[in-house]
Amino acid sequence: MISSFAVGLFNVQLASKIKGRNCLTIEIMAIFISKLSYIASDLIRIYLIINILMYLYRGEIV
Repeated sequence: MISSFAVGLFNVQLASKIKGRNCLTIEIMAIFISKLSYIASDLIRIYLIINILMYLYRGEIV
């Protein structure tokens, strides 16, 4: 988790230096997007687990 986050921030800093934009706002956006992706992956994982349990219990997919 930390390594992919650090690589993402490094890429954002590199891109902002190349394009000459404000580095801080791009970093904040990168942090926000990475947090959203972690939340989304957790929700997808929970949804898949619930589907598997319901399939085993009832024999149908929610």
